Amino acid sequence: MTESRAARIVFALAGVLAVAFLAVAATRRLHFDETLVLRAGWLLTGGVPSAPPFAMPATVVAGAAARAIADPGALFLVLRLSTSAAVLAALAWAARRACATPGRAAAAVSLTLLSYAFVAHGVEFRYDAAILAGMLVAFGLLVRGREADFAPLGAVAAFVCAHHVKGLLFGAAVLTFGALRADGDRRRLARLGAGAAAVAALWTGLAVALGVWPQVVDTVVTFTRLGATGARHAPWESPIARTFQLDAAFWGAGLLAAGAALRDVARRRPRDWRPEPEVWAALFLALTLAFPFVHPMPWPYMLALPAPFAAILVANVAPEWLDGRRRATLLGAAALAVAVQTFFLRAPVGSAWWTSVAAPRGPEVEALRTLRRFAEPGERVFDPSGLAYFLPPCTREWYLDALFEPGVRAGSWMAEAGTLAPEACPWVVFTYRLGMLPAGIQQRLAVGWDRRAWGLGLRRGDARLTGLPPPHRDDEITTFW
Repeated sequence: MTESRAARIVFALAGVLAVAFLAVAATRRLHFDETLVLRAGWLLTGGVPSAPPFAMPATVVAGAAARAIADPGALFLVLRLSTSAAVLAALAWAARRACATPGRAAAAVSLTLLSYAFVAHGVEFRYDAAILAGMLVAFGLLVRGREADFAPLGAVAAFVCAHHVKGLLFGAAVLTFGALRADGDRRRLARLGAGAAAVAALWTGLAVALGVWPQVVDTVVTFTRLGATGARHAPWESPIARTFQLDAAFWGAGLLAAGAALRDVARRRPRDWRPEPEVWAALFLALTLAFPFVHPMPWPYMLALPAPFAAILVANVAPEWLDGRRRATLLGAAALAVAVQTFFLRAPVGSAWWTSVAAPRGPEVEALRTLRRFAEPGERVFDPSGLAYFLPPCTREWYLDALFEPGVRAGSWMAEAGTLAPEACPWVVFTYRLGMLPAGIQQRLAVGWDRRAWGLGLRRGDARLTGLPPPHRDDEITTFW
């Protein structure tokens, strides 16, 4: 096969996968981390007192969109497509900056879009999407490294810093990488600092103007404290281990490529390796793969961030690997790795696509449209998942997941849930998150509220119960994965 024909095939594959990525974004069920962002943003932009604090640019944008777009289906479509399109554009930008030819860049995009973690979580409008897109853009700017690139690099780093505690860590790392890339050039360092300062000032000013600056500070303080005091779980003891297995061949190739790239530059002086894309890809890969080892609860979505850097390394190194007599051996090793992943680990390549197709968003959109139609203005809902984002919560501390569950058990979080009354709180959304509550509260919910289709619950005796569809078997709305 000629090189030009191979490039055309890779371009076609990248195009098909990109369209499929957008299709998944448009149709797949939400992850409850997305509903956290959406409801936190709705509460934040409406000035509704609530906890936990969750103030950052992504939540402000999501909240503003939720207040501007009344229909849940249209809102989800807009947020998903804008998020996935931004992530795709950032991926293409980073790949083209880091790869010697357009064909290699297309190969890097294709490999990334075959990664389970990236496909499963790269479409989601969680705040991590802002970090993912920001890190990809920052990587491309670092690789190109022109003097004019340092101001936008600083700006992107500050944007990443504005997103939660992990964003603060990743943004600081990007600024450090930018200082290394500047190689002591004062003009470049000044541009880097000026770009970061401008965006930091802009975000601070906007947060102050919107009246959410205290929540911005509380977000960092609250989640830093939770991370420092909560139980810790090693990656191999967490769900992220299975997600790693689903891309085992991909990660094996990425780590081998990183090792090969670093070996080639190990003998060079720092001034000589600073322009090398593979060095920066390896550094970004190391940074993002190390993060699950410091996070108290490593979750599968964390593997979406390192996937593009592993793919870029493989796309750049693979042509040299496949040159000459080693080709047959390496192709055989790749086929064996894919076979082991498929048959031994039961994780065929591209399984994220089939998982996504099997999880349509239609039922949850219909549930929310029904709730919006029946709920009266000012009514409240008890929903620790955040799915019913457009109704105020019955308790100030409204959110519950594995990070907050120990606090619920200890009585230090969501203590108000023990005094819920149907008169003041007419609606409940029954999801698996309610199973994290103490048995007494679960019993109270079962007695005081009647359950209807999709897990919607309305207080007993309410006349609207007759208009709500009856419950069906296994119709509860749940999170993706």
